[in-house]
Amino acid sequence: THLIPSLHWSNSRPMSQHIRVTLWSLAILIVPSTVYADVNISELVASNGSGIQDEDGDTSDWMELHNDGDDLVDLTNWSLQDGGKNQRTWNFPSLSIQPDGYLLIFASGKDRKSETLHTDFELKRSGENITLRDAHGTIVDTTNYPSQHTDVAWGTYSDEVRYLFPATPGVSNQSAKAYEGVLPKPELSHTG
Repeated sequence: THLIPSLHWSNSRPMSQHIRVTLWSLAILIVPSTVYADVNISELVASNGSGIQDEDGDTSDWMELHNDGDDLVDLTNWSLQDGGKNQRTWNFPSLSIQPDGYLLIFASGKDRKSETLHTDFELKRSGENITLRDAHGTIVDTTNYPSQHTDVAWGTYSDEVRYLFPATPGVSNQSAKAYEGVLPKPELSHTG
């Protein structure tokens, strides 16, 4: 019988335990990173007067997510959260967003998770913060939009956030015209 001595590190643990820990650590480093950063809140309309209608014929406010990546992203148990006084969190049902795909969610307060999605909160025309979180609660995207104007969108345009007209639900925002702000209606100083 030959005895093979156990190699020990200075802390008296066998080398085999150190190797297992090291291999486990390397495996964690090799796992590909998630593609969550590719999903963003690309556009919203917080005062929908005559734009798109939901399945009830209502012109509900809406938000759009865009998957800017090359991979399908599973949105199961992701959530949207408003930043109002009575902060609400709405969870997505089991669904995915295609690469370079768009997903429309009505912010109607109707809380529906069928073919047409409706959050359980509405968007505030006066502006607020909207946060997109993954299934673990990690913030994926957030937008803090200012006061909105009827039928004018707020969204990403060439890596900046701008007012957009017309709204572009379901397609790239690059087809809209982007504005830094909206001027108030002019007042005439003379009559006659």
